[in-house]
This record gives sequence, structure tokens and C-alpha cells, in this order.
Amino acid sequence: MEEEQQIIENSKTQECEMTIENKTIFQKEYIRTMVWAGHAADEKYKRFKLIYNMFGLLAGMMCVRCAVFDITGQQTGGRSFIYIYGAVAAVCLYIGMYGMDNQQFKKSRDKYKDIVGTAFIYRMNQERIEIAIGEKDVISFGWNDIEQIRQDMNCFYIYMKEQELCFVMDKRGFITGDVAAMQRLLRENTATQ
Repeated sequence: MEEEQQIIENSKTQECEMTIENKTIFQKEYIRTMVWAGHAADEKYKRFKLIYNMFGLLAGMMCVRCAVFDITGQQTGGRSFIYIYGAVAAVCLYIGMYGMDNQQFKKSRDKYKDIVGTAFIYRMNQERIEIAIGEKDVISFGWNDIEQIRQDMNCFYIYMKEQELCFVMDKRGFITGDVAAMQRLLRENTATQ
């Protein structure tokens, strides 16, 4: 009985001390998904996007209302309002649906375009995260250096506090460990996921 307890405790200790390894080749598609994942918790960004979209929809509805009144002859002189409301709707909807995301995407594309095709090898354990970039650079940092970690169906996104960097870890690239082990390690070491 005591031997079984000892074996269970040893396996739990080994599981906690396990190093997770992952190899990810950085792809161009990661840049756009990285931007989207980064804004998932940004309340200010989401609020502005919602305001632009709401004003665009309201202006669009007012444009349709003025057009209907003009066509039916119930109101005269509304043609200029049709153009004004139509222009406001187009501008607000463009900014809210496309412009804000596209601006962030362009910034990230310029920042990360040189590393497309580069291999990143991640080694993580309870104490540290080590990332080998290409064949030359190795970055090592602690869990407290991470601002947030997000995930989607295909990747984990690790956002750093100081450098304003994001590292992308493809869920299909695990060498040792798996997605469940990674999620368990994240729960144990970070407050945000």
C-alpha cells in the first residue's frame, strides 16, 4: 500500500517537473490571429469598435429613413440628409469593421515580417520559459514576465510585458507534452489565459 502511494507521488512530482517542448515555424497567418487574440481582453478597443459600429448603423438607418420619406414625398429637402447620413454611415462602419483592425495588423505585420519562416523551439517548466529563435538566439524569462496568454483552436499566444512582443506556439508542434499539459502548466503559473 505504501509502495503504491510512493509511486503515485513520484509520478505527480515528475508530471509537475515535466518540461514541455514545442517547435513552431512562424507563419504569415499568425500575424492576423495574434492581433485578434491580443484584443480579446482589451475593453477600450472593444468599446471604441462598438461605438463606431453603432453610429454607423444608426446613420445608415437614418439614411434609409430619409430616402423612404423622399421617395414617398412625405418630406421635402431630405436629399442632402441622405448623402450626409450615408457618408457618416460609410465612414463609421469602415472604421469600426475594418479600419481599426487593419491599422493594428499593419503595425504587427511590419514588426513581425522578418521572422516569417523562422523556427521557434519552446521549452517550458514550472520555473522558466526558454525560447530558441532560429539557430542563434535564445530568450529565457520567468512566468511573471508574461502579460497575458491567449489561445484559439490552433495556437497559444504569449504576450510579454516589457518588450511588447507576442510569441506564437502552434498546438500541433508539441515535441514533449500536449495541449492538456500546456493548459495545466498555464493554470498553475499564470492568472490570465
